[in-house]
Amino acid sequence: MLKIVVAMLLFANAFIYAHVASAITTYPPSALLQPNDITSSHIRDGQIQGVDMSSTSAFTFASSTVGTLVAGTINATSTLTVGATTTFNGNTYIWPTASGTAGQLLQAQGDDNLAWLSLPTGKFGGTGVDGALAISTGTTTINLGGADYYTKNYSSISITGSGVLAFTNASTTGTYIKLLSQGECTLTSTSTPMINAIGMGGGGGAGGTTVQNAWGNNGATAANVAIIFDTTAHGGGGGVQGTGGAGGSGTFTLSQLYTSTSTDLITRTIRLFAGMGGGGGAGGNDGTSNNHSTAGGAGGAGGPVLYMECGTTWNFTTTNGISVKGANGANSAGIAGWAAGSGGGGGGGAGGVTLILYNTLTANSGSINISGGSGGTGGTGGTGGAGAGGGGSAGNLLSAGATGSNGSGFVGGTGATGKSGYSIITKNLWWY
Repeated sequence: MLKIVVAMLLFANAFIYAHVASAITTYPPSALLQPNDITSSHIRDGQIQGVDMSSTSAFTFASSTVGTLVAGTINATSTLTVGATTTFNGNTYIWPTASGTAGQLLQAQGDDNLAWLSLPTGKFGGTGVDGALAISTGTTTINLGGADYYTKNYSSISITGSGVLAFTNASTTGTYIKLLSQGECTLTSTSTPMINAIGMGGGGGAGGTTVQNAWGNNGATAANVAIIFDTTAHGGGGGVQGTGGAGGSGTFTLSQLYTSTSTDLITRTIRLFAGMGGGGGAGGNDGTSNNHSTAGGAGGAGGPVLYMECGTTWNFTTTNGISVKGANGANSAGIAGWAAGSGGGGGGGAGGVTLILYNTLTANSGSINISGGSGGTGGTGGTGGAGAGGGGSAGNLLSAGATGSNGSGFVGGTGATGKSGYSIITKNLWWY
């Protein structure tokens, strides 16, 4: 009986082995698995592990649809190739069809698409596209072309010996001049100033014209510069008949100058404003002298904004070597032997604003002239009529300008002196 049971067990084992063996298909090394050769029913959990596949072999899915591959960690030591769309942590990303260029960043577009983004080309010290500026003798003059903003990108700036850099043809509402240098800035010329930007800010008001046998016209109030954000008159007021013109109001409060919005604070905005012009003097009273009174003097233009970036070393040694001074108001002409009054002098322009940033300091013993322009004098020499008022001066960033003087008798009033501007030379802590 025992022999029969053992025989039966041996027969059953042989049957099971034969059945399992018949379900196993082997392939030669060069053969490829065909679709559905292996399905999930053929592989038990945990039966394919890292040691079962060569680390140097490529694991490729021929079909575009392979279901879901789940793994704790996938290490790609060579190349990991994915399709156009990828899902990470439930978020879908659609990749660009082309590779980006050097320096570009991959940016989300808000609609699952990714796109290459080119960074701005600007950087501290500029691009250097205008080459080196080197002046050792004579004057090099830059025509600003009436522009509100004017930029030069130098590889280096050197004004030595007796060289001078000057400017002409500023905007009537003031020019913002940017001089950028990738390399060193050497300003050691003996000329004063070696950078001459006097009167390149807001234009002055016109002087009042004469009227036969009557008072002359009032002087014009100077217009605001281009980037003032209110409607208050900051330029000097024009003279009126025998009364001096009012001074222009201050441009900004300290809090507004620092930052006016949270956006300005985050983006590290620096507010710089050109100096305003002085008001024009009024024309004199002609009396009965058949138009022999004199016109008022024009107001002086303000100083500009001068902004400089020095990418490497800053070397500035000349007293009054840079000037953003306001221009002087014009005088009114005198009268000889006529019974008429004289015009008032024009108000002086306000000094400009200078900000210079450098990365490395060699010397900074030089100074910047930021003073306002002098007021023009009223005309004298008449024997009758009445003198007109002088033009008021422009306000600066924080304070109002002065009022021009009244005419006295037949002598025109004097224009007021413009307010001073501001200047800062400091190490670059803002830009890269």
